[in-house]
Amino acid sequence: MVQSCGDAPDNPNVATSTLLTAPTDSQIYTALGEWLKTVLPAGTDIMQGQLNQTAQPIGPYCIMFLIARRRLATNSCTYTATERIVVEPTELTIQVSVFGNGAGKAVSVVQSLWRDLYAADFLTANSGILAPLYWS
Repeated sequence: MVQSCGDAPDNPNVATSTLLTAPTDSQIYTALGEWLKTVLPAGTDIMQGQLNQTAQPIGPYCIMFLIARRRLATNSCTYTATERIVVEPTELTIQVSVFGNGAGKAVSVVQSLWRDLYAADFLTANSGILAPLYWS
């Protein structure tokens, strides 16, 4: 018989009624925003996108929109003494828009450095929750 990802063996108290998901959208935006601060020109405001008729900032700015999530594989799970940890490999599509003087060059730098080990190394060292899915 093959053991499934049910409750941990010999630990009937693992299952709880509370479900916590991580990372949260806020953590994702924070991690990406921290990386963007390192590649966008100084003074560029970086914010999470909103659709609420808010006036645009003065000066160059960047808006991040999480626009899609796609499951990449079946869940995997591990156990601790008190928890069952379920991992769902997920691809996130985040639109990064830059506005203001130098926006075209800034977007080019973001695109280029996202597809470089610089982004993977930075995110691994500073957040541990995001990594570029593809790079050349």
